[in-house]
Amino acid sequence: MHSLHGFIAIEDVVREFEHGFNEGTPPPAKSIGLSQGFGLVPMTPQLRERLAEVTGEADTPHAEFSELTTSAMWVANMLSQVGKVAYIQSDSETGHDSAMVWEFGEVIFEPKQTLADAPSAVNEALKLLGVTVDSKADEFAELGLADHPSIEEWYKAALKHIGKVADL
Repeated sequence: MHSLHGFIAIEDVVREFEHGFNEGTPPPAKSIGLSQGFGLVPMTPQLRERLAEVTGEADTPHAEFSELTTSAMWVANMLSQVGKVAYIQSDSETGHDSAMVWEFGEVIFEPKQTLADAPSAVNEALKLLGVTVDSKADEFAELGLADHPSIEEWYKAALKHIGKVADL
């Protein structure tokens, strides 16, 4: 079982994201390295608040996503000037996957939601980022995105890289 929502991009882009929005303790934006040179920034409640504060944009979720807000979309749009940025949301309990991808300030993969019995929107987005499948069943598995069951566990794993542990 897993529940995951956050941004995935090449490590340079996620580090840019992390450095741009990390005021506070614990830091609201924390990246964790994935395979193939990608990284994940988990969308935590603290990050949502920080993005809305910094951008002045609404904290209203997009129709296809429970956590992707107007402010987060604005940030993804800006970061996509550096490299492709995907926002993914996957919940094994409901069987829903949602994804969206930006590049050069434009949406190149429109918001899409799929159910467990259809090809995964998340895997489509990850392919578009350049994730390749070598030994695992799909792109999601190849990046190890099922390694932690919740966004809180992903965030704690990311914080361990800097020697801090926090409760969400």
